[in-house]
Amino acid sequence: NSERGFVDCMKNALLDITGVAIVGSILTGTVEKYITKKAWTELAKFLLKKIPALAGKYVGVAPLVASLVYYAGKCAITSADEGVV
Repeated sequence: NSERGFVDCMKNALLDITGVAIVGSILTGTVEKYITKKAWTELAKFLLKKIPALAGKYVGVAPLVASLVYYAGKCAITSADEGVV
């Protein structure tokens, strides 16, 4: 699947952002659904709700969305370099 490399890269990015706190949601597919749809605002809201400690780190949705968009761009480039996307 051409999206697989991108989705896997974003999952790894989320682990960097959240630590192990999000592992359960990644495993159940909730996070993958947001990544696949590139629904960064919805994903940020979900993460802030799921992991209250992120609110102190990112102080709201917008900074977290900015981080997600950054990683999405980075993952898109990485996936393209690997010929995945």
